[in-house]
Amino acid sequence: MKPYAALLSVMAVCAVVTAPCRAVAAAGGLSSRQLQDLRALPFAVVPEPPPAGFTVQSLTIDRNAKTYDIRYRGPHGATMDVRGHGTKGAQPAANAPPQHHGLFQNIGNALSHLTSHATNSASLHGASNEANANANDQSGKAGEEQEEMTGVGAFNSTLGPVNFQQSGSCLNGTNDPSRAQIHDAAFTISGCNMHAPDAVIRAYKALAPIH
Repeated sequence: MKPYAALLSVMAVCAVVTAPCRAVAAAGGLSSRQLQDLRALPFAVVPEPPPAGFTVQSLTIDRNAKTYDIRYRGPHGATMDVRGHGTKGAQPAANAPPQHHGLFQNIGNALSHLTSHATNSASLHGASNEANANANDQSGKAGEEQEEMTGVGAFNSTLGPVNFQQSGSCLNGTNDPSRAQIHDAAFTISGCNMHAPDAVIRAYKALAPIH
């Protein structure tokens, strides 16, 4: 009976130890303390499951600025960053205040604008045709280059679509809050020193709110 009881004790200890480990792994490879700190930012998301082959290197949180940055380190010097920053309360760009003029001043401004437009349109018509022709000659080549730079995209059911762009040895993508379920924050995911964008794409698709 004693060996049987000892075996039961060992099994109980394993169950207690491994359950929290599975919970942490499901939440992005972060420790319980790190998850607790991240919950101070209700919009925070983490990759579930964590990026394969990557481990959490650091977590930086600024509650006042409503920002956080999770850095993962992978093989052969590869790094991946998941950043979020709150946008709630940000005011849109202010439009120029309307200027109130008298009736005759408005009529004079309108006539002046029409005269100037007629003169400029005649002189610029030939130049614009030449410029358009040159632009069309370069459009094919420029379009191919742009497609190479912005052709890597991904979709997340919570954050919406993202379009990655290459900058040196890094691939960066920031979502559009207006097209996401989380409207009060924007998220950027970056991967550097990687041979292929697969890991970054998978990580973005796996981003989910902390439960």
